[in-house]
Parts: sequence; C-alpha cells; structure tokens
Amino acid sequence: MNKATVRQETLAKLRKLGLDIPRKKQQERAVLSQLFESTLWQNATSVGLTLSMGLEFSTQKIIERAWQEGKITAVPKTAPQRKMDFIKITSGTIYEESNFGVREPLTNDIMKGNQLDLLIVPGVAFRLDGYRVGFGGGYYDRYLADYTGQTCSLVFQEQLNQEWKPETLDQPVGTLFMA
Repeated sequence: MNKATVRQETLAKLRKLGLDIPRKKQQERAVLSQLFESTLWQNATSVGLTLSMGLEFSTQKIIERAWQEGKITAVPKTAPQRKMDFIKITSGTIYEESNFGVREPLTNDIMKGNQLDLLIVPGVAFRLDGYRVGFGGGYYDRYLADYTGQTCSLVFQEQLNQEWKPETLDQPVGTLFMA
C-alpha cells in the first residue's frame, strides 16, 4: 500500500473517531498517562510538540502540564525549503495562522535541536517500528535527520498500519505511546 492510500484511509478512521468523543478522550487519557509516567517525559527539561488541530491527538494538556512542571516548551514554525524551526512559547505567546492553516508563533525565539530534550512527533499513520506517515510535506523527516534528542509519538489505535514500507528519507520515532 502506498503512503497516499494509507494517509487517506487513516484520516477517514480519525474522522470517525472524532465523532466518538468519549472513545477519543478515553484513548487520549490512556496515552497521556503513559507519556507522563515515562522517563522520557520525566527526564526532559524541554519539549517540542505541535499545536494540535481537529483530528489530531490533542496537545493542550501536554503544554499545560509542561508549564506546570517548569519545562521549556516549543512548537514548530515553517521556514523556506520545507524546513521548520521550533519556537519557544509561553502562556503569553501570540500566534498567526500559516498557509497550511496551522497556528504558528509570531515570535522567533528559536530553540536549536540540541536544546530540545524530547520531541513529540505528530503523524497520520504509524508502524510498530516507529516509522510514520505524516501529512505529506516531509518537514519532520528533514528535522529528525539532524535531531539527536529523544523522540516519541502519541498514537490512537486507529493510526496503526503495518501495510506500507518506509522510504529512504523517512525517520522513525524512538517510542510510540499507544491506546
């Protein structure tokens, strides 16, 4: 199965999950419990993650917990040539909507990859070996190619799919937290 097909099929499953709010919230609670109990989270002083949208795993509770625990938090901001930087955010950060419909910080307080202890990597579909199908831009694979910190992804059951093969430039994540 090619990535485009996997992406389409998984997005359809996520749309269906989005209609079952109690099930989605139950899976999110189970996965967040795994994340917050992990040594990856406990040892991290800085965390990079996305501002989730719609069908994605909600990251709001993660951001709030990180701030409560005094962790530095950063979110991606796209740059030319399909690159991205992680920008430090606070409760006072102001955002604008990007061309992709994603909220990005207006500030440019860039955190270099070696300043982020943990990167929570989004995706559409995941293999058990950590390879992922993203939204199709290749931004995370480019970023992960040079990233040396810990990586994880937060995965709904509906996102697991072993029916595709990773490509040369694909970068796996180190840990999957799954419901």
